[in-house]
Amino acid sequence: LDFRQAFGSCAGRYCVLDIGFGMGDALLEIAAARPLWNFVGIEWHRPSLGHCLQQIHERGLTNVRLMAGNAQKILQHHSVIGTWD
Repeated sequence: LDFRQAFGSCAGRYCVLDIGFGMGDALLEIAAARPLWNFVGIEWHRPSLGHCLQQIHERGLTNVRLMAGNAQKILQHHSVIGTWD
């Protein structure tokens, strides 16, 4: 995962990974409450992704990024050692 590309100048902030966020309600509530943290959500269910993207836009959240697909495969192919605590 390229955090500099995903989050720009905010790439060095604390980052939370949410696997299987469902409709994203909890993810977005926490992201709104922690604007100085970055959040990455991974979900395979397309309608949930669409709902969450719409909510991100409506709430004006700039600290949330989403990835679509199987979390295990995504993390095997895109994770950087030492990226996650």
